[in-house]
Amino acid sequence: MDKETIVVERRRHERFQVKNGVLAALRINANNKLGKIIDMSKGGLAFRYIYNEEWTEANPEPDQSFDLVTIVGEDNFFLEDLPLRTVSDCVIAKENSFKLITMRQRSMQFGELTPEQMARLEIFIKSHTLSES
Repeated sequence: MDKETIVVERRRHERFQVKNGVLAALRINANNKLGKIIDMSKGGLAFRYIYNEEWTEANPEPDQSFDLVTIVGEDNFFLEDLPLRTVSDCVIAKENSFKLITMRQRSMQFGELTPEQMARLEIFIKSHTLSES
C-alpha cells in the first residue's frame, strides 16, 4: 500500500501577490532596510531585500517582535507602525554566479493589530495586490 503525502496549509489568511512598486521600510534599532514586498495577507507579508552584514547583525532573532516602519504603495497610500515578528529569513538563490549582490527573503507575521490598522491593511490589500481572474 502506497502512503499518500498530505500537505497541510498552515496559513489562516489567503496570500496575495502584490503589484510592482510596493515597498516595506523596516527599522531595527538604528538600522533601516528597504525591501520589495512579494506577497501579503491579513496575517503577514514576505519581502526581499539586499543583504548587508551591518543590518543583519542588528536583525532580531526569529520570533522576536519589532515594528514595521512603513509599507508604501505607488499611490503613496501607506501603513505605519505595524507590529511584526520574523518567521523566516533565507538567501534567495542567485540566477548566475556573477552576481555580487546577495538577496534575502524575510517572511513576517503581523502581531495584534488595532481595528484601525486592520481596516487600513484590508484597504491596502484590496488596492495593491493582483486579483485572481
